[in-house]
Amino acid sequence: MGKEVEKVQKKERLKIVYVFNGFSEKMGYTSNCLPKAVAALGHEVHVIAPNVQVYYNAPFYKETYEQFLGPPITEIGSKQIDGFTLHRLPHKNFKTEVDIEGLKDKIKELKPDIVHTFHLNSIITIKLAWYKLLYGYKFFTGNHVVLSVFPLHNNWKNLSWRAKLTWNIKHKLSGRLISLLTSKCYPATIDAKLIATDYYGIPDHKCIIAPIGVSSDVFTPERNKNRETFLSRFGFDPGDLICVYTGRFTESKNPLILAKAIDLVSKRNPKVKGLFIGKGEQKEAIESCQNCKVSDFMPSDELPLVYQNAFLGIWPREESMSMLDAISTGLPIIVSDQMKAKERIDGNGLTYIEKDFEDLAKQIEKLIQDSNLYQQFSETGAKKIENSYSWNSIALERIKNYEDAL
Repeated sequence: MGKEVEKVQKKERLKIVYVFNGFSEKMGYTSNCLPKAVAALGHEVHVIAPNVQVYYNAPFYKETYEQFLGPPITEIGSKQIDGFTLHRLPHKNFKTEVDIEGLKDKIKELKPDIVHTFHLNSIITIKLAWYKLLYGYKFFTGNHVVLSVFPLHNNWKNLSWRAKLTWNIKHKLSGRLISLLTSKCYPATIDAKLIATDYYGIPDHKCIIAPIGVSSDVFTPERNKNRETFLSRFGFDPGDLICVYTGRFTESKNPLILAKAIDLVSKRNPKVKGLFIGKGEQKEAIESCQNCKVSDFMPSDELPLVYQNAFLGIWPREESMSMLDAISTGLPIIVSDQMKAKERIDGNGLTYIEKDFEDLAKQIEKLIQDSNLYQQFSETGAKKIENSYSWNSIALERIKNYEDAL
């Protein structure tokens, strides 16, 4: 890393501003990791966010996140964190989304070379596109919304012509106009790109599929590292085969399917156990299943201990950034057969028939019985993350795109 920073300092040091619609410390999201990685390369990095936590206005925030992250509304002000400057500005609700008050003045004050946001056609993105005309920075966008959380795609054919026209004018046309001021858009997956092009009007040639990254220097492939600490913390026995899930315990994520599969498998093999880290409405149902333990959310820097000592990582529905962290430690994963981002499991994991806990149980047992396949998945996954998904490699490529635009 030191040589990379030295090279940056010999070249032009960029002033880069990332703008998010929410920000929470202790998390491992793009909003936390990309600014940190870019700042580590020697550039001046600022993050602007409203004074709200991620999911601050979601109905599940209080039950699921408040104990871990704190109140949904945070203090206003600036602070240094992980090598970059975080600016919390006042928020206001704009219909169903959040807006940032004082955004224009902060951009004018910072005089950035690059401004990068990660939302398509939001009020914040529209304002930043307009400010580009005033202040001359290069503007970048992104899209991390995938088809599993974008029901409009499957319902499009059932919409009336009036509803389709309204969407195309309100979102696709305005998105196309914004794209005229955009250097590049970064969809996280192939289906995120489809949403960007087909529903928000971003031209194909302006899209670069850019996967979400992993702090591979933290999530290292050192299996069974600090094993005794892990076992004592969660109350497992040395020979247990632990299937881990991290995230919300909600219907949209549906970890209860995994709990039912663990319940079934453990009747045949008592060493198979489940560890569910998070919080949500399915907690009691998960705890009622045999061999399933629940733990509250953990800071992202404590999760390597979990993945390095688990047997499998399993996410029954919807993509999760945690999948990549787990893979980086050499953990094979099992995911829904409906997940479009197949590159995440190519050569390092299996799919199961979504919502079918018996099929999920079958896939778990397959990896228990085939140690050679398990080892192959473990090694392939760790190498894949290091080569293509590390935040350092993503940051280097992103800086190259910024410099090309300038």
